Amino acid sequence: MKMTGKSHDFRYMISRRVLSRTMKLLAYCSVMLLAVEVFARLVLGLGDPPLVRVDSNIEYRALPGEYKRFGNRVSYNTKSMRSRPIPQNPERHILIAGDSVLNGTSFVDHADLASTALDDSLPGTWVGNVSEGSWGPENLSNYFQEFGWFQADTLFVVFSTHDLWDLPRYCTQLGPDFVTERPLLAIVESVRKYGPKFIPALGGLARQESGCREPQNINVKGPRALRAFIDEARDHVDRVVVLLHPTRSELSTPLQNDRRFLLSVIAATGVEYVDMLPLLRGKEHLYFDTIHLTPEGQKEYFRAFQDLLRQPAND
Repeated sequence: MKMTGKSHDFRYMISRRVLSRTMKLLAYCSVMLLAVEVFARLVLGLGDPPLVRVDSNIEYRALPGEYKRFGNRVSYNTKSMRSRPIPQNPERHILIAGDSVLNGTSFVDHADLASTALDDSLPGTWVGNVSEGSWGPENLSNYFQEFGWFQADTLFVVFSTHDLWDLPRYCTQLGPDFVTERPLLAIVESVRKYGPKFIPALGGLARQESGCREPQNINVKGPRALRAFIDEARDHVDRVVVLLHPTRSELSTPLQNDRRFLLSVIAATGVEYVDMLPLLRGKEHLYFDTIHLTPEGQKEYFRAFQDLLRQPAND
């Protein structure tokens, strides 16, 4: 059928309206996405996660750099320490080592860490914070074998009950808690990292661990690795002090068999140690989850470090 001029004009007009509405919808969606991206970056602090690299020896370690996360400054020096750069010829070196308890995670600003407070309080002294999320004794041992002991005369190391069985898995691809490359958009990160926690159907979007070597006989190898690290540390550092960090649930429960076993393993090494349970009991408000400390909780460790430095070594 031959199209009349009127029908042609009508269809042209409809096409123009559809195109106009489509363009307006796309513009609206673009503005909304931009607003969500800005909100995710500036308000939620997403889009700039601290990055790690897979390490065949240590398992993984932080990439040097400074990040802004949840409004907090997260800084790593060239030795993957959450510390300021190593100064030229400081009078004294002190090391603090452990996992995410001392690291503080991205929810604690660099200035609020116990290690930073100790560093600021001791003129002429450099305090190195050797810590990373989920690092156990074997991770720490491998780190110091690779980087050395930095001529430290004092080492404070924090262990918790789970460190009895925390052995490296050496995954070729890490899970969502350890980001190896910067996300293109904060929206992408939020969906991949936090979406599955609230919407299980999004679980397929999260990067999963792969290529992991699951450790065997952890009930034997775990305590052995802890003892080996303490022995190695005492061979290289004049004074080694282990601080035993309780989980929030351990503050209000009777002494459990696992924690009793940890105490016995530490005591058997003959190392100087401090049980932080009596100091933290009744202070559940100093935890922001089951194990990690708020900035106020970090101050408890800062004061503990200060008190230990004022005291002579106790063998």
